[in-house]
Amino acid sequence: MRSGLARAGAQVRDVMLPEDFAGLKTAAREIINNYERSKSMAAEWASDRERISPKLSHCIELGLAMPYQDYLAADPPRRKLPRAAPEVFEGFDILLAPCVKGEAPAGLESTGDPSFQAIWTILHVPTMSLPTHSGPRGLPVGIQLVARRHDDQRLFACAKWVWERLRLA
Repeated sequence: MRSGLARAGAQVRDVMLPEDFAGLKTAAREIINNYERSKSMAAEWASDRERISPKLSHCIELGLAMPYQDYLAADPPRRKLPRAAPEVFEGFDILLAPCVKGEAPAGLESTGDPSFQAIWTILHVPTMSLPTHSGPRGLPVGIQLVARRHDDQRLFACAKWVWERLRLA
């Protein structure tokens, strides 16, 4: 993937995320997401609980049981890091990151583990996933393109460029 983009003319370099990013996945997926989802889906939970999938039900139950203080304790990185996130993009148009571990799972039950997307969601930066190749079982494998906050147009332009180059390769 990386070498294909470099051959197509992209300047590709590794970037290390600052240490402040450690723990964002846990804060985003296991604390903030569950808490906020339980609040935003309170009406559905009260009226149509049986129609909610077991996986989503579990997340809602965790959020409902979570003390507000735990939610508040997880929130400071989310408030602090959007201001620090531009440093990560210094010298880059976009970042290339995995969107999930490996290829898509078989069937329609799940799209895979979204943990690689969690840090970008908590930072409120735009991302786009592209199914760029196939894995060992012939199922799609994707990449995730990440742009600076409010830089959606650059993300779309870069995604188009990446898609066209990888499709031709």
